[in-house]
Amino acid sequence: MKQKHKDVSHLYEVVITDKPGPRKGQRYATSLTFTRKAAHEQKCRASGGYVIRTTHLDWSLEQVARMYWRLTEIESAFRAMKSDLGLHPLYHRKNDRTDSHMFLTILAYHISPLIRFQFKQAGHHHSWDPIRSERNLTRSSGLPT
Repeated sequence: MKQKHKDVSHLYEVVITDKPGPRKGQRYATSLTFTRKAAHEQKCRASGGYVIRTTHLDWSLEQVARMYWRLTEIESAFRAMKSDLGLHPLYHRKNDRTDSHMFLTILAYHISPLIRFQFKQAGHHHSWDPIRSERNLTRSSGLPT
């Protein structure tokens, strides 16, 4: 067990109770007990923790945490726009076409929660990929969309 779980085995004290077997030199395990070492508790307390740095020394801990969560929401939104909604890559050369492309992507991003809500209300819990694939299959098969 220690070899199989090397990444955590050092955090436990393992005791195996055995008895002699029918043949000379054989031993049979009758029980296995393990207890957590003090290092385990320390590692548990330290796991999952990270540091957020800020220059806003007048903010409370809650304000810093809320701003960090907003940042992750914004990053998620950009990730969705770039991959799910097709913002990137841009093949346009003219500024007005690039602006139009970005405007439509942002508009689609704002409409997407409504579309997802309506899908959930109808009992469909898909991400965008299966929905797009299904629509592309419908188009290629000649069925109405």
